[in-house]
Amino acid sequence: MCGIVGYTGPNQCVQILLSGLGKLEYRGYDSAGVAVLDGGRIAIRKSEGKLARLLDLVAREPIAGTCGVGHTRWATHGRPSDMNAHPHQAGAVAVVHNGIVENYRTLKERLQARGCRFTSETDTEVIPHLLDGLVASDLSLEEAVRRTIALIDEWMPVLVLCSKGESYEKTLSNLEEARARGGRVIAIGTEGALAQAEKAEEVFYLPECGMFARPIVEVVPLQLLAYHMAVLKGTDVDQPRNLAKSVTVE
Repeated sequence: MCGIVGYTGPNQCVQILLSGLGKLEYRGYDSAGVAVLDGGRIAIRKSEGKLARLLDLVAREPIAGTCGVGHTRWATHGRPSDMNAHPHQAGAVAVVHNGIVENYRTLKERLQARGCRFTSETDTEVIPHLLDGLVASDLSLEEAVRRTIALIDEWMPVLVLCSKGESYEKTLSNLEEARARGGRVIAIGTEGALAQAEKAEEVFYLPECGMFARPIVEVVPLQLLAYHMAVLKGTDVDQPRNLAKSVTVE
């Protein structure tokens, strides 16, 4: 199963990302990489093989920045190689991804017809090309992500974390936009808050807590949801290679 770790904050993130990937090695993987926002541009380092090879690459070709994402890949589409390792970049967008883009061939052919140049054999690479085109059209990142997901799978539900906090009102607005566009919205929100119940098909309620405890509380229903979805799909939950999630860094 692929591993994903991200960081944004006041500190240099490369060693944080590499340390996080080290804690995910037990999942099994065949390549690893990081993408870091460095002085307004995205810098990527990735390598086939174990994490030690990526550490050596970063030591030889250092990068710096306070926002980034890291990934360990277990190959599904495309052989294990430097080229196929994540992250994948198109323009101003870099993406890491865990799962399978079922209709990637159709999307890839459509993008190639528009002049997009692909550098890997993966299904994942269609995602940054789709996102980059939408972001270049002056859409917000949130809207670009929603539209990209709709292109990948029109039946994919939108799962929204909207606990009360500093971005609560903005998140509710995004949730409402997703619902208005026909999205099937599942919300995870704060107990007693009624606004998300009016905008989402289903709501999982959590107790109100501080900002530092909130991610820990939120991960429990996410893990349970992933587990029960896997069981319903007939996926072996003891071999979670095919459970999918994605992280996008702005």
